[in-house]
Amino acid sequence: YSQEFLYELLRLKGRGGSETTKCHACALPDNALYRCKECSRYRLLCKKCCLAEHARLPLHIIGHWDGEKFQKTTLRSMGLRLYLGHEDGSRCIMPRVDPHAMVVMHTTGLHEVSVRYCNCLQSTPRRQQLLRFGWYPATVQLPATCATLDVLDLFHGLTLNGKLSAYNFYKTMVYITDALGIQVPKKRYQPFLRMIRQYRHLKMMMRAGKGSQKDGASRFSRGELTVQCPACPIPFVNLPPDWKERVDQFRRYLYRKVVSVDACFRLTNLFRSNQSTDPSLHPGAGYMLEDIGDYGMHVLKHATQKDISTCSGFKAIAHADAKCHTGLRSTGVIEVCCSRHEMVCSQGVGNLQRGERFCNTDYAVCSALQDSHDLNDVLFSYDIACQWIKHFLERMSDLPEHLQLPEHMELNAAIPKGHCPGHQLACQISWAMGIQPGVGRTDGEAIERLWA
Repeated sequence: YSQEFLYELLRLKGRGGSETTKCHACALPDNALYRCKECSRYRLLCKKCCLAEHARLPLHIIGHWDGEKFQKTTLRSMGLRLYLGHEDGSRCIMPRVDPHAMVVMHTTGLHEVSVRYCNCLQSTPRRQQLLRFGWYPATVQLPATCATLDVLDLFHGLTLNGKLSAYNFYKTMVYITDALGIQVPKKRYQPFLRMIRQYRHLKMMMRAGKGSQKDGASRFSRGELTVQCPACPIPFVNLPPDWKERVDQFRRYLYRKVVSVDACFRLTNLFRSNQSTDPSLHPGAGYMLEDIGDYGMHVLKHATQKDISTCSGFKAIAHADAKCHTGLRSTGVIEVCCSRHEMVCSQGVGNLQRGERFCNTDYAVCSALQDSHDLNDVLFSYDIACQWIKHFLERMSDLPEHLQLPEHMELNAAIPKGHCPGHQLACQISWAMGIQPGVGRTDGEAIERLWA
């Protein structure tokens, strides 16, 4: 069927089965020279009908028949003006005219649109008129760049599941607009980064119910915008009221929390001039620990700490210490996540300043377990568990009192299955994940899948 499919694709490039130039809307002859790629490839319209049908659809791609082929054109060049501010679709009788074209990023590329803002007595600011139309403005005063909510949602999904960078996504939008890169608007990469960051922050607040609270956008508590693993044991949430009475040596694993700990040295971050030029949008309310708070003070207190592995089969610490860190604010991150369900723990991610030091790991682990102090049993999966767990209780006494784990909590550690063969045989015999009681088929490598 290859020849048949080839003919059909070529047919879509032309006028299809339409042998006349009669407009499919008003039936006037010799005027059907326009076709919308988004609406229908078979519907040919005259200029007047095309503009009327796209009065509220300014981002559709229009083709103009020049006698031989459809040439890409824009609704703006055809004379379309978008009127905002009236949600019923009517036009403002005294609009504010923006002399410059609005550059809008959409899933179909970059578009230039002529916008007319409402200027009535009850009119709202330009940014609100754009947001109510589904366009996210890059600035709050006199915006000249927008992104549709559809393209922001698309990038959010692609970067989470496909690991697509913002730069490659923007390059794709430019390519879709014009493959030769000739007829494209001025570069809007930096505004796109700003809009994406703000949009992610707003979505986190919406999911946390901040929109229903008075001044919810400006007041945050610790880890308030994070999502807690719903499958891990959480007292008073998903455990029966008498769960402590049911715990015995045979069912202890049912109420055990298993967490994975690891560092990633690819998530580096450059120095910035100061906090005011690049502030955090929700400090302390997300997954990251604040560098300027207790975490930063604890790390600074142990700035000279040297962590040396005595397991000759493991060289991650020495390799990390040898990495170049010039010009970097952080050389990587330490992260704590649920080992069975692969969900990052609230306030369980911290920046690394140099290598994988225990002071960073200790603080991140205890911070991630603040909501689990009622549990009796925790198992840590860590690729250097054989060294880290040895003096953990002694080092924990240097942490703030509210972070220190309770004495009744039993702490165990194991080496994940993928890292275990790199250790000495003596380590494997004692710390292998597969021989720990109650772990089942947990491999302990959940955090590696998150890094991937």
